[in-house]
Amino acid sequence: DYEIIAADDGSTDNTRETITDFIKTRNTGDKIIYLYQEHKGVSEARNLGIMNSRADYIAFIDDDDRWQNNKLKLQLKAMTLDAEMTLSFTDSFFIYQNRGSSILQSKMMYMAGGDIFEKLLYKCFIITSSVMAKKSALIEAGLFDKSIRVGEDWDLWLRMAYKHRVGYIKEPLLHYHLHDDNAHKDTSEMLAGHRMIIEKIFYSGKFNEYKRLKTASELNFYLTAAEAYVRKRCYSQALKSLFSALLFMRPGYFWGTRRFFGVCLRFFIHYEKY
Repeated sequence: DYEIIAADDGSTDNTRETITDFIKTRNTGDKIIYLYQEHKGVSEARNLGIMNSRADYIAFIDDDDRWQNNKLKLQLKAMTLDAEMTLSFTDSFFIYQNRGSSILQSKMMYMAGGDIFEKLLYKCFIITSSVMAKKSALIEAGLFDKSIRVGEDWDLWLRMAYKHRVGYIKEPLLHYHLHDDNAHKDTSEMLAGHRMIIEKIFYSGKFNEYKRLKTASELNFYLTAAEAYVRKRCYSQALKSLFSALLFMRPGYFWGTRRFFGVCLRFFIHYEKY
């Protein structure tokens, strides 16, 4: 059994007419539900869909992404076999619209399942359109935080991973489209969201046992900022981020040292090129 919920965050095209006409002409009954709200942001739209769902399990998909036909079947099977698993995600194909190319997500970054809270602190490798989660667990975790403009999904997956094991299906079951309109391309909003997440984890008092990871997380933040600014050719800001990263470098942070020099190398290559 299934239901499809289309949560419309104040679209200004003909989305409403297209979906409502489809529901009427196909006689879908209560299988397709259309929900409209004035533009409030992606978090409130997703929360609206979650709270109006009658299902025990919820899977997300953005309007420009595509699932493989067996995605839901494989995830549901994995989650029903493990009662402790409240969240699962899959590998994905990253589709670069402007380049006309694609690459497997797991070839680009580390990905894992199980008790992944610490790993997830350093980088969000969970793509929302690949997620299936228990509705009860989403509500228990507090849903998507509407105050975070970019990274709201990372924040929620962290809160869920803190309490439960996470399932990772290694098969690529999502086609994830990347183009100039993707939210994470906005460097300032991305970094603001990243900063809010760090502060929620390390300054809220809720995750005190992980305070030992604060320095490494700050280092990761400034290296991420430097990488983003190099891509945007904002070289003065990239340099400031690299100098800030040095303040959090510690003996034994071999991963940080390698990444720091890697960013420096890209900085000089880009700087000379442009």
